[in-house]
Amino acid sequence: MNKTIEAADLSALIMKSEDFLGLTNSLDVYCPFEALSVARMEIRHSNFLADIIDPTRPHGFDDACTRALLETLLGSAGEPELLLRLHLSDLGGIEVMREWRNIDLLLRLPKTATSPEIVFAIELKVEAGESTGQLDRYRKIVEETWPAARHFFFFLTVRQDASSAKEWIDVGFADLLENLDVVVRKEIGHPTARIMLSSYIQMLRRRYLEDPVLDELAQKIWAQHKNALEFLLARKPNPAQDLLKALTDAEALEVMNRHLKEGGSELTIDVDSIRSNWVYFAIPNWDRMEVMHKGDGWTPTNRILLLEVLAGEDGATVKIAIGPGQAEARQAIYGALDSVELEGFKKARSLANRYTTMFSIPLLSKRQVEKIISDGLDQDTVDTIRMKLAALFARSLPALDEALNRYDFEAPST
Repeated sequence: MNKTIEAADLSALIMKSEDFLGLTNSLDVYCPFEALSVARMEIRHSNFLADIIDPTRPHGFDDACTRALLETLLGSAGEPELLLRLHLSDLGGIEVMREWRNIDLLLRLPKTATSPEIVFAIELKVEAGESTGQLDRYRKIVEETWPAARHFFFFLTVRQDASSAKEWIDVGFADLLENLDVVVRKEIGHPTARIMLSSYIQMLRRRYLEDPVLDELAQKIWAQHKNALEFLLARKPNPAQDLLKALTDAEALEVMNRHLKEGGSELTIDVDSIRSNWVYFAIPNWDRMEVMHKGDGWTPTNRILLLEVLAGEDGATVKIAIGPGQAEARQAIYGALDSVELEGFKKARSLANRYTTMFSIPLLSKRQVEKIISDGLDQDTVDTIRMKLAALFARSLPALDEALNRYDFEAPST
C-alpha cells in the first residue's frame, strides 16, 4: 500500500466515518477515576468498593451494593441457600475491612442464633498478577484468626483469571458490574454517589470488558476501513503480539492438530477470532451442535464454547470458556461439562451470568512472558510453547468431546 493510499484511507477513517465518530464519542467520555489516574491502581478499586459496600458509609445505598457483591460472590461459589438466607437477613451489622493484613477486602458477618460467623476474603486484581504464595498465606491468616467461622475466598479479576490456589473461587468483574448496575438503575443512593458508581461501572466496561454495542461499531469500521486500520494496527506497540501470532499461524495449528490425531482423536482446532491480548480457538467438530451457536456479543461467529489463550505482561493462561449468550444454551453446555475433571486445570464451581472460565491452566509465567517481550521470540521458544499448548489441548479436548457427545442436549428455545 503506497503512502497516498494510506493517507486517503486514514483521512476517510478519521474525518468522514460516522461509525468512527460514534465509537470515539462512546470512548471519549469524562471519567473521574481516569482523571485522577487511578483506573489502573488496584488499591483505589479496593478503596472504592469497600466504601460503597459498607452500609454504614454516607453514600445512601444502604446495603444494596453489599447485596450486589454477595450475590455475585455466592453465585460463583454455588451457594444458593446461603445467598437466599443472607438476602432475607439484615446486613447492617456486616463489618467491611480494607487491607486487613494486606487482604484487599474482607467482609465479616457476626454469628447469629441460626448461622455461624461468616468471613469473605477478596483478593482483587485489575492489571497486576498474583504473587507467589500470596493466596495461601492470606487463607491461613483468615482461618487462624477466625477458626470457628465459615470461610470463603474469592479471586476477583477483570476476566475471571485463574488463581493458583484451589480454595480460592475465581470471579469476574462482568457479573459484579451487572449487579451494581441494577443498583444504579433503581435510582437509590445520593446523586453524587450514584454518579460515581455509574462512572466506575462504565470505566471498567470501557477499559476491560466487552461491550456488544461498541463491538458492533468496531466491526462496521473494520469492514469499511480495513486498510487504514491494518496500517495503524501494524504500528501499535503490543508486547504480546508476537507470542499470539506464534500460537495462531498455520504451523501452530498443524502442530496442535497433529497432536490430537496422534492421540487418536478426530477433533481439529481452528482460530475463531483474535483480539489485542487474547485469541479464541474453536473446535469445528462441535459446530454440528445447535446449542453451540447461541452466543451473543462475544465473537463474530456467535459460538458459546471456545478455547482461549490470554497473553499479557502478567503471563499467559489457557482457558476453556463459556461466553455470553442464550441462558438455556449456556446452562446446557455447563451441565454437559460439569462432571468433567481435567488434570492440572482449575474448574469453575458454578455458571456465572455472562462469562465463565470453565477450566483454566497457566501456559507461561509472568517472568517467561517478560523475557519474551524483552528478548524477542526465537524459534526454539516458539516450538516449545506450541508443543506445550498442543499437549494441553490433546489431553483435555477428548474428555470434553466425550462429555458433550454423551449429553442429551435439548434445543434451546429461540
